[in-house]
This record gives sequence, structure tokens and C-alpha cells, in this order.
Amino acid sequence: ATAAKSAAESERRAEQRAKKIEREAIARAKEMEAAARAKAAEAEIRAAKLEAEREKLAAKLEATERAKGAALSKAAKVRFPHTGPHTTASAWSTPFLKDFLCPACLSAHTSLLSIPTHRDAFQLRF
Repeated sequence: ATAAKSAAESERRAEQRAKKIEREAIARAKEMEAAARAKAAEAEIRAAKLEAEREKLAAKLEATERAKGAALSKAAKVRFPHTGPHTTASAWSTPFLKDFLCPACLSAHTSLLSIPTHRDAFQLRF
């Protein structure tokens, strides 16, 4: 009788331990499921933010491309009636150009295209 009682008590304890382990496993599984749901929700929020940012950047890119196209179109339509002077204003004040613009150089008495004679072959005539 005592051996049977002891065996029954031992079986009851083993069953209680098995139920406790089962409850703990279920609790851990529920905790893990809740953590997974929370991470999935965070991932959805991040994905939504990234999608909004992508749409914002795509709209900005599209606007930039439209502005670029409009600027290129406008630049292509601009026509210049003449090319204007080929020398900048600062270049006109250089000594080299001043030599050619001096009044003596432009006088009607001196010919820039005259053929030098033997007397002035090595002299510059201006």
C-alpha cells in the first residue's frame, strides 16, 4: 500500500511538473508572438515612412526634370541677332591694343601696308 501510494504521489508530481513546463512554454510562445507582432508593426511603420519619403523624392525629381526641360527649351528658343564684340572690355585696355589704337597709327599719312625701303627695313613704322 505504501509503495502504491508512493508511486501515485510520484506520478502526480511528475504530472504537475509537466503541466508547469507546458504553461511556461505557452507563456514564452505568447511573449514571442507579441514581440514578433510588435516588430512587424514597427517594420510596417518604417516601410510607410520610407514609401512616403520615396514618393516625396520622386515628386521632387519630377519637378526638377520639368524645370530642367523648361530651361533647356527656353535656352533653345533664345536667338542672338549678332555675336557682339569678341574682345572683353578689360582686353581693350591692354597696352598691345592701345598701340594699334593710337591716333598716329590710324592717321591717313602713314600706311600700315607700305613696303619698307632699304633705309627703314629694320624700323617699325606706325
